[in-house]
Amino acid sequence: MKREWLAFLSAVQFLTRLPVPDPSWEAGRLDRAAKWFPLVGALVGLCSGMFLFGVISLAFRGLPVLELTVLFGVLITGALHEDGLADTADGFYGGRTTEKRLSIMRDSRIGTYGVIALVFALLLRISLYEGYFSPLISSASYAATMVATFMAAQTVSRALILVHVSALPYAREGATPPLSGATKGGIITCAVTTLIVCIPVAKFISFGAVVAGMAVATASALAFTRLSRKRIGGWTGDTAGSTQVISELSFMIGFSAWIWS
Repeated sequence: MKREWLAFLSAVQFLTRLPVPDPSWEAGRLDRAAKWFPLVGALVGLCSGMFLFGVISLAFRGLPVLELTVLFGVLITGALHEDGLADTADGFYGGRTTEKRLSIMRDSRIGTYGVIALVFALLLRISLYEGYFSPLISSASYAATMVATFMAAQTVSRALILVHVSALPYAREGATPPLSGATKGGIITCAVTTLIVCIPVAKFISFGAVVAGMAVATASALAFTRLSRKRIGGWTGDTAGSTQVISELSFMIGFSAWIWS
């Protein structure tokens, strides 16, 4: 139990900037932590939802509420996934060979493709949440709906990181991958954790909406995984981060489309 608790803390430490007891790092800790990525996503979603509720409770209304909430979500993760998205966009479309793409992705500077990807992702995220939550923002009584939706989107998107990593070899030859993939037990734990979070959300909001969100997110993550194989022959930390952003946006597209239909 203590070993798994330390693994969970390591997952929180790796994926967020939330203050946690600093466990002594050891080889293989991140591999054991990976199965708890969905649970960390649920925690991030919970924090974002509670922040949104808190802002509404202070009598703020309208689009700025969601803009502040999206910013809060980026800050508590240290823009980890957004940084990966920008680097991936620059590398995938700024280089002509695999070696050049990987080199660009390692560069800390951001290019045109990265800026476009970041701006588009942030605007789309705000638009999707605004489209879904706009009828609810005028009342703090819908806090549970807000928290539940954030938790589902963040949980599913982080579970799909593990799918992306497990489906591909590590792209940087000769380098030690930060994750070696998922064991059978890890995949089962990841799937169970995701269902434990999403099933109550489905019952509370809409079973069809959650299933639609999960289906669109999974399809998008698999399509991006295929693109990563084609562009760089595998995965990197940047493509893992991109998977989270793409999956979250795709979940909300499917979820919102079902709600609006």
